[in-house]
Amino acid sequence: MKLKPWVGNLGLLLASLSFAIVVGEIGLRWAGIAYPPPPDPESETLAYTVKDPNRGWAPKPNAKTVWTGEGLVSEIQMNSAGFRDRPRTVTKPKNTFRVAVLGDSFIEALHVPQEKTATAVMEKSLGNCSALKGQQIEVLNFGVQGYGTAQELMTLRHHVWQFSPDLIILGFYPGNDIRNNYKPLEHDHLRPYFSRHFDQNPNQNNPNQDNQWIVDYSFRNLPPNSETIMPLLKWIDYLKGWWSDREFCN
Repeated sequence: MKLKPWVGNLGLLLASLSFAIVVGEIGLRWAGIAYPPPPDPESETLAYTVKDPNRGWAPKPNAKTVWTGEGLVSEIQMNSAGFRDRPRTVTKPKNTFRVAVLGDSFIEALHVPQEKTATAVMEKSLGNCSALKGQQIEVLNFGVQGYGTAQELMTLRHHVWQFSPDLIILGFYPGNDIRNNYKPLEHDHLRPYFSRHFDQNPNQNNPNQDNQWIVDYSFRNLPPNSETIMPLLKWIDYLKGWWSDREFCN
């Protein structure tokens, strides 16, 4: 039985495509060009849901995943301290000028490869600075996505000082960094907040002692797997705000 012409043409087309794919794959492998593997959902979750007693949550030390969100697809690697940076020693090397940079997602910069983050670019640029000539330059990235200045302060207190930085820089984003620190606006029960405490019986000898900033650690009392009930907690917050507005207006 004689095959129809279009069947032969279709077979020839499929064979050509298969051959082109095989040759292309061999060529890419030979050139060392590889596309990042697809993200592992479990590793991505583990990288950012570690409970932290002072900051609420934090990246997981040595976690590794692939970023496929906004920006460039890139591999994400946390160092042993739990920050998106290359490995660092706690003890500052001799003849080293060390800069610590705090901030949120703009500093952590999951949207670009490691070598294109602001801290990596800064470290490379400062190496050419004449004022620092003769010194090794280290710019440590302590940025964490979603952090406000309250969590960044806790990061400074409990993580940054041990690295003995010579200079500390805070990357501040007015778009949400202020809101992040005020629970009635943020509606996030998984982070610490600071509130001003005024003593009802002021100390006449030391008035500064009566006006203190108190840390709200209520997130420590949340039940396990509290992330799953966050939508409910936020809905309750909005409902309370709506009811308060009605009471005020009436």
